[in-house]
Amino acid sequence: MIVAANVIHATKNLHETLEHVAWLMSPGGAFVLFEATNHPTWFDVTTGLISGWQRFADDLRHDVPLIAPTVWEGALRAHGFEEVLALPQPGVATEVLGQHVIVSRGPSVIEGFVSVEVTIPTSSQAARGPALAERQAAEAAEFRQKLAGLPESERHEQLVAFVRDRVVQVLRLDPTRPPARDQRLMDFGVDSLMAVEFRNVLTASLGLARKLPATLIFDHPTVEAIAVYLQKDGTLSGTAAATEPAAGLPPAPVEDSVSVEHLEEMAEEDVEALLNKRLETL
Repeated sequence: MIVAANVIHATKNLHETLEHVAWLMSPGGAFVLFEATNHPTWFDVTTGLISGWQRFADDLRHDVPLIAPTVWEGALRAHGFEEVLALPQPGVATEVLGQHVIVSRGPSVIEGFVSVEVTIPTSSQAARGPALAERQAAEAAEFRQKLAGLPESERHEQLVAFVRDRVVQVLRLDPTRPPARDQRLMDFGVDSLMAVEFRNVLTASLGLARKLPATLIFDHPTVEAIAVYLQKDGTLSGTAAATEPAAGLPPAPVEDSVSVEHLEEMAEEDVEALLNKRLETL
């Protein structure tokens, strides 16, 4: 079974993508697709502003990347999928939500398919999970200790290289052609799922007690900017910079990213100034 939630439309060519999905499946496997199937005009000022939203290049899409359930059904059948059913069906009240679950049976015969025997891990194999986590924690502690013993300039260069390696890993880039330190990572088609994955990988690789913000790659859009962020505010030492304002003083707006708690404490004019600053960088 393959389950895909609001992700298939984010590919460049749906014909190629559906062929890839079919190739990944066992013959006759189940494909469960969850997709937004309606494009309200207000999407143009929300998700429509995300880099890569208009990257499609096939004959199924024209102005927007989303397609109706009937188009999905036709595309699936054209690529050999059977028993296609889109829910909710026409006339059902929930159709107004513009979201559909589309289930189908994969092609019964798939060219190039090779049956692979699946082996259930033994208890000794399953035990490798905790061992792997321990090794990662040890490597993270060793790296942070190494950083602490370096001069400021060398520490920064080590962090830049470290962040670049994780970017290559998460974005599946060619290691021989890593991104430049000042290159915008959004240019590589980063989406929200990749942003969260990158945050998780970086948090685990550095052995941080608290997760980095999920918006890290958006708030700090280059390898250089992320390295700078990690060096400040006690991020690597595991202690955050003090956020409590001095007695009698309002909380100062944070330049880069702010927590929800801090945002709630800020005065309205400070929030407005922060938003205006963000808008100027778009």
